[in-house]
Amino acid sequence: MIAVHEFGHALGFAHEQNRNDTPSSCIEPQQETNGDTLIGSWDLKSVMNYCNPDWNGDGELSSTDITMVQQFYGSPYYDVTLGVASFGYNAGGWRVENHPRMMADVNGDGKADVVGFANAGVYVSLSNGNGTFQNPQLGVASFGYNAGGWRTQNHPRMMADVNGDGKADVVGFANAGVYVSLSNGNGTFQNPQLGVASFGYNAGGWRTQNHPRMMADVNGDGKDDVVGFANAGVYVSLSNGNGTFQHPQLGVASFGYNAGGWRVENHPRMMADVNGDGKADVVGFANAGVNVSLSNGNGTFQNPQLGVASFGYNAGGWRVENHPRMMADVNGDGNLDVVGFANAGVYVSLSNGNGTFDSAKQISNTFGNTAGGWSAQKHPRFMADITGDGKSEIIGFGNSGVHTGIDQ
Repeated sequence: MIAVHEFGHALGFAHEQNRNDTPSSCIEPQQETNGDTLIGSWDLKSVMNYCNPDWNGDGELSSTDITMVQQFYGSPYYDVTLGVASFGYNAGGWRVENHPRMMADVNGDGKADVVGFANAGVYVSLSNGNGTFQNPQLGVASFGYNAGGWRTQNHPRMMADVNGDGKADVVGFANAGVYVSLSNGNGTFQNPQLGVASFGYNAGGWRTQNHPRMMADVNGDGKDDVVGFANAGVYVSLSNGNGTFQHPQLGVASFGYNAGGWRVENHPRMMADVNGDGKADVVGFANAGVNVSLSNGNGTFQNPQLGVASFGYNAGGWRVENHPRMMADVNGDGNLDVVGFANAGVYVSLSNGNGTFDSAKQISNTFGNTAGGWSAQKHPRFMADITGDGKSEIIGFGNSGVHTGIDQ
């Protein structure tokens, strides 16, 4: 029998239905009924075929009957489809240990595209705006395993808009510092340039196993800055707007290897605008839950506060090796929410707009370890707005390619 969850009204879910509410003529189908190993709208139609469609007994088939099916069977919040048959474990031979993959708007149309760092360089599949993507194209012959000798264990790579033109650029943390390839706006990128001689394997002694590094707009000027979680705390290099960055400054003496005892293997850390002021805040998944340091708007941050007592090593038993966690705006209010990929599916804690979050609710019963067989060692998962509606959708890099979950 399908598990039905008490989701709550905030995300538009129906209330839990009792098992005895099912019509006597209903044959209980499996959760995934059409054999594609994914939970989607086709499966709901299949459920209707298994059961007496007139669930409310009024003698006619109506939307009320469909709603009752959704209530009883716990219809998933997101309708899952294959977005592009590439960038997958079997579809292209992509591997987590060698080939970072992510979502970013590289052409400035407001829809996140698929970006993958392959052996030969950076490949892009532009979004079609409906949960599918175009065929991959080579964006720049650099930042790859063979194209430059980039290694996941030493050189973080990501996408960020460093010059404020609305198009995501390629950013890589190399031995000598941070390199940037500016976007040409068509899925290709310029040749790399050195942005700042810091935050690198040799330039500062930064190590992936100890020191997360990323990009975020911490001062609200529309340009993403360099952020690094060092031993002593969080360091920031503000963007100059041309692909280069200022010298690092200490933003807050917390969230570090020594400043708080944060560990990469236990405590994800990232940047996100949780209060909607246009400035990225520090977010850390600690043992006791999610901690937040709000941005002061000048590259520094307030002292940490507990945002929600969940999604933590002890608060819920979340593990880096099994349960990806991130920040995304799932309801379109401009405040980033907490998202976690648990064993049973995807959970969300909506932002209250002040650095705290509502209690966790489940929004999807797939994309999880046991819910779909997704593995952190093989299948990266993200949240990104791929339709341009202002709300983040679910993206999973599965065996057969990129799967997308769009709000029904």
